[in-house]
Amino acid sequence: LTNYRRRKQLAVKIACPQGSIMVCVCHYSWWDDTFWIMLLTHDFYREFLKNKEIADTQKVSAALISFSLDSVSAVKAFGATAEKHGETVHHVEMGMPESMMYGLEVQDLDGNCLEPSWMKMD
Repeated sequence: LTNYRRRKQLAVKIACPQGSIMVCVCHYSWWDDTFWIMLLTHDFYREFLKNKEIADTQKVSAALISFSLDSVSAVKAFGATAEKHGETVHHVEMGMPESMMYGLEVQDLDGNCLEPSWMKMD
């Protein structure tokens, strides 16, 4: 997370056991109590990486994180919220009617790729 200052309204300070303060942005899940997205400052994220470098997601794709929502309207609402906060949203046409499957590609301010989607299961 490099653009957390642009997301000040979502910023949360976390007190670490060592007494230092780490800053993160947390998108609290509104569709499921078991799925959370935590966007961390680079300094804090490095604590979890051991010997790896952080990908520059403005230049390369590090991951596409796909998750299911309850309806097409929920996917569209997710996209609208993302756009409202300055993120990029687009739909990839897969040749399927919206009544069968619908998804969006969302790139956050740091270039991370999220894919909210819905698919008819019966």
